[in-house]
Parts: sequence; C-alpha cells; structure tokens
Amino acid sequence: MTPTDILYIGACIEHTSGGSAWLCSYDCADGKMSYLADMAEVTGDRPETGIAPHGKIHFSICQGSDGLIYGATHCTTAPGGDPAWSPWTMYCDPVRHYPGAHLFVHDPETRETRSLGILIPHEGVRVMRLDLQRMVFHGTTYPKNHYFTYDLKKRELRDLGRIGNIHQLCLFIDDDGNAYTTDHFGRLIVCEPGVGTLKELDVQLPHAPFRRGEYNIMLSATRDPATGAFYGTTYSMDMRIFRFDPKIREMTDCGMPYGWADRPYPMARHEPGIRGRVEIFPGGVTFGTDGWLYYPIAGAGRTEGGPCEGHLMRYDPRTGKSEDLGVLTADGHVFTGSGCHSKTDSRGNIYVVEDDATPPHFFVYRPEGS
Repeated sequence: MTPTDILYIGACIEHTSGGSAWLCSYDCADGKMSYLADMAEVTGDRPETGIAPHGKIHFSICQGSDGLIYGATHCTTAPGGDPAWSPWTMYCDPVRHYPGAHLFVHDPETRETRSLGILIPHEGVRVMRLDLQRMVFHGTTYPKNHYFTYDLKKRELRDLGRIGNIHQLCLFIDDDGNAYTTDHFGRLIVCEPGVGTLKELDVQLPHAPFRRGEYNIMLSATRDPATGAFYGTTYSMDMRIFRFDPKIREMTDCGMPYGWADRPYPMARHEPGIRGRVEIFPGGVTFGTDGWLYYPIAGAGRTEGGPCEGHLMRYDPRTGKSEDLGVLTADGHVFTGSGCHSKTDSRGNIYVVEDDATPPHFFVYRPEGS
C-alpha cells in the first residue's frame, strides 16, 4: 500500500502450467483494478521455450524512497504442458530449469516495468523487503533457502548463505535497519546494517511445548505504529500470534489467533463456529487506524454442507483480547482460501486478498468510522 492508497498486487498462477505472473494495482479511492505488466514480457523468458515460468510475484513488492515500485519473480509453476514440476529435480535441467528470479522495477508515472536482471541463478525469491534509508533489499530464496542482500545504489548482490531447510515467508525490518527472519526451528536471525553477516538470536517463535519448533516459521508480521514492536502470525504448525520488540529483542506469545482456552495448540480439526476442517490458519496481519490488529482465519478443507468458511478477526494489543468479526463474505462469495496478506488504507479500510481459491477474490472491510 502506497501513501496515495494504491495497492500493488502480484497475481500468481502456480497451479496452471506455462502461466506467468502479472503485476497489478488497485486504486482504493475509485475501486479500479489495473493490470500493469506480464512477467513473461518483462523478463523475456517466454514459457513456450519449455523453461519453468515466472509464475509468481511472491511476498516481494516494495515501494522505494524514489517512489518506484520494486519486486522479484518466483518459481513453482510447471512448464507449459507439464502436470507438475520439482524445483530440486529440475534445478540444472537444460530445458525445464528455472532461470532465476528477476528483480524488476515499475514506474507509476510512465507505467513502464522493466527487469534489472537475475538475482541468483535458478533460485526464486520467496520474500523480499527494502531498507528505505539505505535502499538495500533483504530477501530469501527458494528452493535452497539462501539469505541475500542487494544494494540498489551500488547494484551489488551478497549471498549470505543458507539459513535452514524450510522456505521462509516473512522478513521485517525495524526502525534501525535491522532485518529479521527465522531458521526452520523458528529462531530469529538478524542481518544488521553495514555488517554483512547473519547472527542467530537467542529468541524463538512461540510453539507447543511438546515440540522443538520445526517448521514453525513466520507467515506475516507488521509494525505497530504506536510502539514500534512487530506483531505477526506463525505458519502451519502451532499457529500463534506473537509480539517482537526489536529494542530489547524480546518475543512474547500472544496466544491463538482464534482462541479456545481449553485447546491451546489445536491442529487440523472440526471446530465450533467455523464450517470445514480448520487448521486455524491465520492470514496476513495489518494494523487498522483504530489500533486493532486485523487478520483473516482460513478454513482448510470441505464438509458435505458446503465450502469451508474463513473469518475476519481482530486482536487488541492493549488488552490482549481477540474478537471474531464473523464470516468473511461479500456479494455472495465466502472467503475460502488463505489470505497471506492484508493491508490498510489511509481511511482505515482493511483489504484482504484470497489465495488458494479459483478465482481468488478481493475483499474490503470498512470498520465503523472508516
């Protein structure tokens, strides 16, 4: 979301072979969706050649201090005509390999989108964030899960090595330029500005006490404008809300994103109030202008009565209490996928984009007073 309330979106096509991602924008003022650039055209990597296409723009769209929009392409889409594709098996295949993520830039004034070149050969970019003060990108790759930085002014890439066995979905940067992500045990890793190396902190994401934290990575995180702390959700296993204070580097477990006191660590199960087999899968978090933390809860599965249903939730950092705002539905469509990201515009409206649904839908929630 830009300061002018333009929301940039990566439209992905993971499960249809030969497809390529598009960069899109949504004007929150007039409700207009624009399709800006086809990544096959931007990169010059045409799917008809047989290579694995640039089927995704994953969690990488950033606005620079120069006003330009930056992002990186990502893999996992099969080549045209192939029913499936393995990034490991095809890593060095002469035909069906993935060429590597392109860093691209979009100019909102001229509406031109161009590639700045491949970052790391054969690697997609899973998540990327921009240190605005230094204009340095921090990101992680897939499938080898390397951490990299890219200095936009110097056009200098640094591969800082592998950080775990599991791909990362979230990375955030504090007010001092320290960038944080996790290894595959949910332990925080920091890349401090000007240092050029990674440091593992004695801080771990909350997880069930009967587990060591495997596969307990972050799904999303956002900065609390009131305190500078970061609130986020964990991914797939244990599923918690967490708070991280970068000033003292302290982690706090804020509890379940949905909240049953007698079931502090539920996995997949049928739960009251939500139709479907629910993994209590929390989506992307965003702070509203009212100080609440908003996020969708996805139902994963199907029942005989109909599709699973997702709920919109909000959490009050001041009291530690969560509130269920009900089934997320609009114009007869019920939110059924998972919402990896949510955003807030300057008027307080909350935007949630559905994924893992065909076609995906775009929801706008307008809190009272927004």
